[in-house]
Amino acid sequence: MAKNRVPTMKELEALHRMIRASEKRLADLNAEIDTVRAEADGYHATLKELNPLLQIAKVVQSSAELTLSSVENGQFDQVWKSLDKEGDPHSCTPHPSQSQIHAIGKKFRESHEAHQRLAQSTLKEAFIQVAQAEEDIDVNETLLSCAEQALSSLINLREETKDQIKRMKGLIRASRRVPDELWLQIFEERINEDENHYMRGKREE
Repeated sequence: MAKNRVPTMKELEALHRMIRASEKRLADLNAEIDTVRAEADGYHATLKELNPLLQIAKVVQSSAELTLSSVENGQFDQVWKSLDKEGDPHSCTPHPSQSQIHAIGKKFRESHEAHQRLAQSTLKEAFIQVAQAEEDIDVNETLLSCAEQALSSLINLREETKDQIKRMKGLIRASRRVPDELWLQIFEERINEDENHYMRGKREE
């Protein structure tokens, strides 16, 4: 449409239709932006919860590794083999107290093996928890990045839609529906009226 040209009825009808459609699209965009922003906030909150859990799982894993390393250092096995050999009735004449020592050593060995199994089980579970937490964090970071990109695109589209509506409304404003000649006549009459009013005031003074 040429600048300052009075729009035709066909143009006005088309512009009104496009404005209504654009305003509906703007309302839909606002709703979609709210939805995506809520999703992004949810991913943020999940990451805030997962990061401390990952740190805890890593501490448990490190502790289990140290415990297992301590249990599996081999020193207990050497002591037990020595004690077992001394308590063997075929190696020497058994002393009365050797059977008691052997029984106590057996209990310690069973306890030792139980601690070893517990440390292995704890370490395995810690590995699983660390891997799961890292995977959940990676997933939520990916989804958060996608949500933020989508949110940025939607906000840009919303601003473009607002500008488009503003331009179309500018084409149907009152000033565009009045010919320039009529505006000029209104302006001249207003100037003349103000001038006459001014001159009357001067004469009265």
